[in-house]
Amino acid sequence: MRYRASTSGIVTSIQGAALITFVALAVVSVLATIASTVGLLPWLNMSLTFGDLRIPNGGAVIQTSVTVLLALLAFFLCPVDDAGAAAGTDAPRLPGLHE
Repeated sequence: MRYRASTSGIVTSIQGAALITFVALAVVSVLATIASTVGLLPWLNMSLTFGDLRIPNGGAVIQTSVTVLLALLAFFLCPVDDAGAAAGTDAPRLPGLHE
């Protein structure tokens, strides 16, 4: 069992790095979609068809859909303790919340 104990720190570090990378990707995606909405960046440009039906603004639909998916997954994956603060922070507990 000594091998398992020595690798748990490595696995935890890799999982933490993956979570930080994923959350950063979600934030960049949300910022890019907002910038596209206000006209600072162009929308993705792609031809999107379903059989004979051509879907206009297919790139914008794909970009917005992927952004929503990434944001929802980021909220799902980020650890939060039972007081509502991000896990591992020294945020004060709200009085009366868990009495």
